[in-house]
Amino acid sequence: MKHQFGQNNCISCPHNFLKHGTIVLIKRFLLFWALGTIPYLSIIAYTGSISQTDNPMPAIYAAVFVTATFSLAWLYFMKKNKNKVIKEIN
Repeated sequence: MKHQFGQNNCISCPHNFLKHGTIVLIKRFLLFWALGTIPYLSIIAYTGSISQTDNPMPAIYAAVFVTATFSLAWLYFMKKNKNKVIKEIN
């Protein structure tokens, strides 16, 4: 399968991935980074503060629950917006 450099309609072309994969506005990056990081850190910091040395389970349960919740939310988002993302890539 041959592709010319600069051809935009091939998702599997490395140059196309690099071209579209790196074009992210810094404001958009910071917004989505904050949406994923601040709630996670807030919950983990709170549960870490209420857990004790002899009972670290609140922090462990919170870390597992929050990670699973964000992972499922990401999978749902990707499934729901799959066609939109593919159109943006092309």
